Amino acid sequence: MIPNNLKRTILSFPFLLFTIIICSTLLTCESDNSTQPSGNDQPHIDSMYTIKVMTYNTLNGGGYMPDFEPWAADHGYPGNRLPQIIDIIKTFDPDILGIQEAAGWDRGNPSVADSVAQVLGMNYFLAPCNRPEVGFNHVVLFTKFQIESAVDYPDNFTRAALQARLIEDHGLQIKVFIAHLSTGNEQDRNVPELQFISRTISPYSNTLSLVMGDMNTSPYNFELYNPDWKRISGTDYGYVDQIWISEITNSVGEELSVRNYWSLMDLNNASDHYPKIAKITIYPTE
Repeated sequence: MIPNNLKRTILSFPFLLFTIIICSTLLTCESDNSTQPSGNDQPHIDSMYTIKVMTYNTLNGGGYMPDFEPWAADHGYPGNRLPQIIDIIKTFDPDILGIQEAAGWDRGNPSVADSVAQVLGMNYFLAPCNRPEVGFNHVVLFTKFQIESAVDYPDNFTRAALQARLIEDHGLQIKVFIAHLSTGNEQDRNVPELQFISRTISPYSNTLSLVMGDMNTSPYNFELYNPDWKRISGTDYGYVDQIWISEITNSVGEELSVRNYWSLMDLNNASDHYPKIAKITIYPTE
C-alpha cells in the first residue's frame, strides 16, 4: 500500500471550484511572438503515427543536489533518486517530456539538465524558479523534436512555467505549455495562474497544443477556463498531474496506465508523484 501522507498525487484535496536559465544551443529566453499557424502552415499527413507524452514531478530534483536532498529524505525519499528517475523515463521513451521540481538542475558545467538531455538524447529548455520559499523548483521541457522557440514566465507563476513551439519529424507544429502551479491552499495565486494559462493558450486551440504539469488543483478548475480542451492524462493514480490536448480534427489523445510500464514499487521510491503518460495519434489529413 502507498502511504497516504507520502503520495501527494493521490490525496483528496478539498479544493474550492475557483480554487536553468539554461537554454539549448540556438535558443534564447525571449518572448515568443509567434502567431497561430494557419492550416496552410501545417504539413499534409499521409499516414497515421503516434507521439508519446509524459509529465513527471521529480520531488526536489530527485535529490541529486545535496542541499535539496534533506527535505525529501525527511518525507521518505532519501538519497540521490535521479538515476532511478532517468531509468523510469527511458522505459516509456517519451517524445515530449515535462519535468517539474527540477531543483538544482541549472547547476554544474554541464548543467544537470544538460546532462539529463544528453543521456536521454533530447533537446531541452529550462524555465527557472528563483524563489527560495518554494525551493527553486524549475520546470524543464525535454523533447526529441526541434525546439523552434521557447519562453519562460518568471513573473506570472509562484513556481515556474514555459511555453515552446516544437517542429516534429513530419513538420507538424506543436505548442507545449508546461507549468507547476501554486498549491490548493494558495488559491489566490493558483486561480490567476490558471487564467494566465487560458489567455496564453487560447490562440492555439485549433492547433495541436498540449498543457501539462503539476496543476495542484482539480482538473475541473482547468476545464472551467478551457472547456474546449480534453484531459488525456490525470485519472490514473491521482489528478493533480495532468496532460491536456487541444481539440483538433486529426488527432486523438489517450491516457496510458503507468502499471503497463513500471512496477508501483519502483515508482514509489522515486518520487512522491507518479509520472503521467499519454499517447497522441495523428491521423492522415484529407
